[in-house]
Amino acid sequence: MSAASLILFSAIGLAALTSCTGQTAFAGNIYWPSSNTAAPKPVAFFPLTEGAGQEVSTWPAGAYGGVAQNSISWDADDKFGSVARCNRDVHDTIYLDGVPYGHSGTFAINMWFKLNTTDPSGVLFGYMLSQTANSTRSNVSTTNVFHEDTIALFLPQAGHPAAGLLRAVVKDSTDLGDMQSFIDSDGTYNDNNPRSSLNGTTNVADGAWHMVTLTTHTDGTSGFQVYIDAKPAATLPPKGYDATAQTMDGLPYPDPVHIDGGNPIFADSGDFFLCGRSDEDPLRHFSGHLAHLGIYDTALDATSVEALFNAIPVVTSAVSWQEHDRALHAGGADMGVCTSSMGVFLPRSGVPTPAAYFPLANGYTASWPLSLTTASLSGVIWAVDNTFGTALDCAAAGNPHVSIPNLQLGSKGAFAINLWIQQSANPGVGFQYVMSTRAPNTGAITADSIFDPNEIHLYLPDAAHPAAGLARAIVKDDDDTFAGASSRVWLDSDNTLGSNDVRNTQRANFTDGQWHMVTLTTHAAGGQGYELYVDGNLRGSLQGDQSAFHVDGGDPIMLANAPLILCGRADLAADRHFAGKLSQFGVWDQALTQADVMALWEAVTGTAPTDLQPLAAAMQSAVTQPTAAPLEAYPASTEAFPSPSTESPPVDPSSPSPTEATKSPASPVDTASASQSPATDANASPAAVQASPSPSTDGAEIDPVPVPNTDASPKPATGGDNVATASTSVPTPPGTAKSGLGSGPIAGIVVSVLAVVVAATAVAVYIGKNRHAGFQKEQLNDEESHNVGDEGLPSVSQRASDKNRLFGGRDSSAHVNINASAL
Repeated sequence: MSAASLILFSAIGLAALTSCTGQTAFAGNIYWPSSNTAAPKPVAFFPLTEGAGQEVSTWPAGAYGGVAQNSISWDADDKFGSVARCNRDVHDTIYLDGVPYGHSGTFAINMWFKLNTTDPSGVLFGYMLSQTANSTRSNVSTTNVFHEDTIALFLPQAGHPAAGLLRAVVKDSTDLGDMQSFIDSDGTYNDNNPRSSLNGTTNVADGAWHMVTLTTHTDGTSGFQVYIDAKPAATLPPKGYDATAQTMDGLPYPDPVHIDGGNPIFADSGDFFLCGRSDEDPLRHFSGHLAHLGIYDTALDATSVEALFNAIPVVTSAVSWQEHDRALHAGGADMGVCTSSMGVFLPRSGVPTPAAYFPLANGYTASWPLSLTTASLSGVIWAVDNTFGTALDCAAAGNPHVSIPNLQLGSKGAFAINLWIQQSANPGVGFQYVMSTRAPNTGAITADSIFDPNEIHLYLPDAAHPAAGLARAIVKDDDDTFAGASSRVWLDSDNTLGSNDVRNTQRANFTDGQWHMVTLTTHAAGGQGYELYVDGNLRGSLQGDQSAFHVDGGDPIMLANAPLILCGRADLAADRHFAGKLSQFGVWDQALTQADVMALWEAVTGTAPTDLQPLAAAMQSAVTQPTAAPLEAYPASTEAFPSPSTESPPVDPSSPSPTEATKSPASPVDTASASQSPATDANASPAAVQASPSPSTDGAEIDPVPVPNTDASPKPATGGDNVATASTSVPTPPGTAKSGLGSGPIAGIVVSVLAVVVAATAVAVYIGKNRHAGFQKEQLNDEESHNVGDEGLPSVSQRASDKNRLFGGRDSSAHVNINASAL
């Protein structure tokens, strides 16, 4: 069993998102993972784990589609979560779009199946997959399975002489004449004789899950091959067959072998029919379960097939599996492509196994793959979503939220959080908390206690807030004791610290109504601080040895028995809940690297992040090419913007708001504000160019107050980081010999510098008195604790029948019956 990891992604799966065994999981879309997979990417992937409804999703998202007809149902399953059930008694069928494959001659099809052994015995066949040119859901045509441009995978029924085997037919565009030709999974060719035994061949009729792989030969020769559970089962031409001498193992073979497959095939002008044959013969329906159908435009070798099989390992027991899987991961074992039942294909190739993963779909609230903990829902509904199938919707009134107990997040210092969010309504000037947790029994959250030890918060400013469109994070370790102004540290996704100034540059704007992936992680290299990613791109980093403010994160966080809240703040404040959708929530007890985060993004989207420039280069570019941020008057809301104390002078909205003690001409953001991007410096420290949170009246210990660097060229940071800083101490005036200046100019420079120092000191005093004006307080002073509401599971919202229907379907009562002794 290979140690596999979450997701999606993701993939999707990225696109993408726990460890890879499917104990209990969900329904929903599954996404192919990143390009690091051991197997080639498929042309299309159909997870068949939707869990409800008739629509069938696919990867790439929206590229192809499908629809389930008649009484197709979705059953809970320990391996895949929720899977499609085929019932031959009612002739149900799943129709999938024709996917272009095999036009060059090579292709492969991979699928999982499980036969229902309780069905009455028959003597014919149950077709799991069938495709023939020009037979579609809207125009079902008579099928001769031995006609050119035809693919079929089916099982002989219990009363058939070949029961217990799988049968495969491939006819490419050159296989003319309707010649009967098939191979069985015991290696035999055109054999309908009774089998005395399976001779060690896998019995695929045992009611267990099996994986079948149908592939042309990797060397490009004519014929094809069948694998069962990653083991070679049959091949055409058969082993030992000599076409020239027409002998089998040296003995005369009575009939010529038709070596089908290997030449171009054009079956994709017809639909894929699952659970039945492509003519919808009522006597040819399969009874059982199907999952994870992949269509490839290339042949698969044994290594690729094994990787696909190992992606869905067999679970013997929860405890032994978890211990074994984590041990494999720790030892660097190769990982397979992993899926949750909700279905994110989990990125492999080094992405750590999450401590817990919640796909947040289809009404299932337990962690996957092991039900280590279960989320409780209050006021949250399940909404149909075009990206994830279903997703948690927190937009309802009444403070909806999700509570997850027993997550030991950051207990060893390192941790990571990853989730997908889609913000909907966001009026106002406050904040919407996406995820929040803090040490239990610590009372109501106030403007100061939000910065107490043992807290993690991830949230979004509202639309009228100056930082609207950004994500914001607070991380406080067990040793981060509140010490006034130096403790009021938060990180925004434009890489500014402790700032509520108006922003003029944003890349990923959370107010655009689109899905965005947010990742909060401690540094993979260790040390103090943490990082904030948006859509797979590093957007903020708190790190370095700072004296003006605390560098939080990296040390143990004590959150034992503290619930983790989604869609709201840890104290359930009614005016701090998130209005929007959530999906694919994963937590790790270790940090994620930039490559890990990119893989999670690609798992869902199928594409790499749009901007791969390291943050250090972006920050240096921002310093080199500063852009002044426009300042706007604060809205007049007294609730969201507490008035300054009576001892402090009022803030003039028309003048620059001194929210930071060391504010550069522009908040360092990203390369969108710069015309040039310097080369990546692996040793660069993004934190070195961040402005420090300003001191307040209770933070006078911050001394001295640094002032902006007045040089045209940035000064190197101290400590050997070799990166320019936006704020440094006052530079020493150039020497006379070097500059050629006389004593008069030198004296003028000295006076000017002294004037700057005096002015900076005055600014510091002013800021100290006005620290809590405007947006500076993260929360209001008068916020109170709130009681947890009803934890009952709400009903699942249903999609309107005419909404986002991929296909209109077809009256399945029309069938074409044909007789074929071998089929």
